[in-house]
Amino acid sequence: MKNNKKKNKMSIGRFAKLSGMTIKQLRYLDEKGLLKPKLRDANNRYRYYSHDQLDRLVLIKSMRDLGVPFAEIVRLFESNSLETCLNILQQQADAINHQMQEAMLTYKQCMSYILQIMLYQGLLSSHQYRKNSWESTISIVEVPLQSVIFTRHVSNIFADNLFLERYFELKGICHKANLLITESLHAIFHDGYMSQFESRKGDLETFFPIHSPIPDNVPSRQYGGYQGVQCMHIGHYKHLREKYLHLEQWAASRAVKIKPWSIEIYLLGPDITPDPDCYVTQIIIPIEND
Repeated sequence: MKNNKKKNKMSIGRFAKLSGMTIKQLRYLDEKGLLKPKLRDANNRYRYYSHDQLDRLVLIKSMRDLGVPFAEIVRLFESNSLETCLNILQQQADAINHQMQEAMLTYKQCMSYILQIMLYQGLLSSHQYRKNSWESTISIVEVPLQSVIFTRHVSNIFADNLFLERYFELKGICHKANLLITESLHAIFHDGYMSQFESRKGDLETFFPIHSPIPDNVPSRQYGGYQGVQCMHIGHYKHLREKYLHLEQWAASRAVKIKPWSIEIYLLGPDITPDPDCYVTQIIIPIEND
């Protein structure tokens, strides 16, 4: 009688080989109630399948290859409807499209980091910005007008301590709005650039330039459209004071009037490197218009 029951049945190993599934996967489908064996041996609990179960398995496998959740496959079998299958596949296509968009944003962000490192590797290996030739590193630059996402409020500004909470705040806003960040964090010290060496708290604005449409509910403004005196700094932010003194000396010797506040652009920072000696910061002090 037992042999009659097992006639024309396949062991789980043979069924797995025939279907291209693993034994573990078939056991999992059994647990989920998607593909029950035709027979379970009463003594050893071995699973046995029949050839006609391949029809059900091929649909399960094709749905799983597309990432369709098990619960949706159960719903498909319960409905036994082509319309349900179409609905499930449309929902899955939408989900995959969303994942692709997020993956592309992540890829572009990764590439922007790679380009930043490659761009400033040469500067880090150069002694030009580390020695006494500081005058040759200062120049006047055009700050282009651009759209930025920003926050501005009183917070920690002391140069010895990184104001990373402001970085996370901005990143969260951009992530929620699904906006791509391809430029470095910028900061404006509205209480004066020297305040970061004298005070723990101050009026600090942080922002990211954004090159795509910005939703109305995201804090944004126009930034730039003026000239500034600029230089590069290599190393920790607590050593920036000397660069500011150089900028003041350079501007005074050329009768260039500068504003009391500055923009700092963190080209290479703690979001890219664990070594503070490899931080690269651009300092720009806007020039007063006559």
